[in-house]
Amino acid sequence: MTGQRDSTVDLEGAKKAVLRLSPDGLCLGGLLDLGSVGGVVDKVVGAFLLGLFGVSSIGSLVGAGIAALASKSLRWLLERWGIAKNETIKCLRNIVNTAKEASQYIDDERLRGVVEEVASKWGWDVDTFKGFVKTVAGKSVTEDEVRRMIEEALKRIEEELNNVKTEVEGLLVDAKVFFIGGVEDGLLYGNFTVKDGAPRIKTQLGTAKNELVTDLVDAGRFREVAEDVFNRLARDGRVVLIGPRGIGKSTLATYVAWRSLLGGLGKVALDKRMDAVIRVGFLNPGDAAKLNNLVETTSRRFVVIYDPSPIEAYYKPETMRRVRHDIEGVEDTLRELMEVENAWVIIVLPKELYDEGSKNEELRSILDEVRNYVINVNLSDEGFLREVIKRYSGCDNVREDLVKGIMGFDSYTLVAKYAGVWLRESGCRIEDINDALVRSSGEPKLFFAHYIWSTVLKRNEDLAKRVSVPLILHSAFGPIPEGITYITKAVNEGGVWRLIDRDHLAKSKLEGLREVDLEPIAKWLSTRHEDLVEETLEELVGLRGEEARRHYIEHGFMDLIKALDWGYEKALEEVRGLGHEVKPERVESNLLIFVGERLKNALKPYTNCWRRAALITGYALAGNLPFKYFFPFIVLKLQKAK
Repeated sequence: MTGQRDSTVDLEGAKKAVLRLSPDGLCLGGLLDLGSVGGVVDKVVGAFLLGLFGVSSIGSLVGAGIAALASKSLRWLLERWGIAKNETIKCLRNIVNTAKEASQYIDDERLRGVVEEVASKWGWDVDTFKGFVKTVAGKSVTEDEVRRMIEEALKRIEEELNNVKTEVEGLLVDAKVFFIGGVEDGLLYGNFTVKDGAPRIKTQLGTAKNELVTDLVDAGRFREVAEDVFNRLARDGRVVLIGPRGIGKSTLATYVAWRSLLGGLGKVALDKRMDAVIRVGFLNPGDAAKLNNLVETTSRRFVVIYDPSPIEAYYKPETMRRVRHDIEGVEDTLRELMEVENAWVIIVLPKELYDEGSKNEELRSILDEVRNYVINVNLSDEGFLREVIKRYSGCDNVREDLVKGIMGFDSYTLVAKYAGVWLRESGCRIEDINDALVRSSGEPKLFFAHYIWSTVLKRNEDLAKRVSVPLILHSAFGPIPEGITYITKAVNEGGVWRLIDRDHLAKSKLEGLREVDLEPIAKWLSTRHEDLVEETLEELVGLRGEEARRHYIEHGFMDLIKALDWGYEKALEEVRGLGHEVKPERVESNLLIFVGERLKNALKPYTNCWRRAALITGYALAGNLPFKYFFPFIVLKLQKAK
């Protein structure tokens, strides 16, 4: 039919058949917007193209268009799903079926304009496009063959990515690399996940057994600032996010990094989406040069995030003058980050650190360097905060006075979040929350103390006594296994309060120690919460000094503090009774002795587990095992208590 007119041909049907070969007509067309693999296309998808289309080199016949399509679809499969999905397999096979139909009409001069239109969408000339269609039309490919070729390509891509990840983490000891799947699974920022394309935030409620998962409020003021950050990154390659803690800087940085892995945000669409996020804790002199060499040799596009909060120096910024290693670490890291090239750099700094650091001569010089990249994050917008409260509370109507009261806190976003959680817990009753806002006088930690006392402990002094030791353990060690709450709880027997008897633990199965009303608290204590919430609990317990604690006593938390003191003294009595010396300044050691002895008794019914617990406890006490490794061991041993 070459160059001829066949009157029997349905021109309209033939035109539609050719148009179906357009990227927009194929079911894979939507993937063209997702970004490309970059310089590794030939070696990664070569086998795939050879098997499916009969070409050994991407440029020999198929051209840049199909190369981009193959690489993007395979990359998307790896990062989003990790396996070859049936839908995509059918789409790839559909290229063959569509080409077979269109090949009947590809040389009809009456359709030349349509052929040119479709060829241009692939980025080819007409002759190349015709050759591609005829080559593909002669193929017979089963879905199993397509699946096999995809899996081979996926393995190569995965090997490539893992090599890059290993190289980055080898060069920069205190760095982690996250691809899009890891970011969406919550590995970059624990509370940030993505499901069905929608970013979500996870929160452990005060009384619920399960986490609350809400959609991220990415509208209003948050969206405006996120787009500004993205624009500045695309233009300058780096931004420094400044603002008080608890306003959402880390979430904002994570959201922007995630969108960069998708290839755009707002009006900015990247020509190539970013490949991975590198999170650094600190950089030593010379690390920037190593990272620059890696970027150049791998042709990868990275987003580097530096979010040092929390470090101990941030708790009271004025103490930074005494904590020299933290100042020097921040200074060295910032200086190195300014030397990073061909990568986006996001720096997150609490305003307290930025302001206090400006008073330090060494740190001030590098802060002056980053000043041009500073964005003072301000999300204090009524619409944004109202939506935050609505998402977390599930309440339709959010009163204006509640929103305005929250705007008086410098950590307004976190206060709005917990006000919403509190509303959910109280069935949308606002009175107690408004009272807490007023009594907190704009101090976020006082508000969180009210939240802990009201929602977690129900303003019940007896309940506070029952979980006083678990609360102290969480403050000292971070999240504790749920079973620890049950083996360190207090009981009231015959009107006398005491910690649960060790002999009783030795005779009981762990499952029998559970209590329904303690399950939500045990769950809450097994979760790490936001920094300000954790610091509030540490201050209530007394781990941050009596001066900080006195402030809570003056604001009505005497009953809670008395209950915590009672629990700690009972734990120390037990340690003394076991013949151990109690050293007031060694809080963690005292608690570890207490927990270790109880663990041995609790695990006696489980054959030799208690001997292993004693051995690990001994190593920890001798300083041969960091405290943070002790509790993961307990997690394994208390699985049956869940």
